Amino acid sequence: MKSINLIIVTLLSNLTMDQHFAKEKTEIEKEVQQFKESIVKKDSATFYSLFHEDLVVWIGIVKTKSPQKRLKKNPSMGCGIGCLPVLWS
Repeated sequence: MKSINLIIVTLLSNLTMDQHFAKEKTEIEKEVQQFKESIVKKDSATFYSLFHEDLVVWIGIVKTKSPQKRLKKNPSMGCGIGCLPVLWS
């Protein structure tokens, strides 16, 4: 009798675990679908949100010599952002 009870409990626990894994599987499939759609649509905001929750900010870095080279090529451009004084060395 104890062995029959053990078999029943084992089968019931397997059923509940299968239901749990089925839920996780659908969540993973949803993420994969979002990933595919973001690549096809070239939606960078959705793509980045899949990997990083905060905002993704891109910053361009300009060396101190870059504005000088631009001014030599085209003096009519003016000074621009690159002429700000450098506060560190």
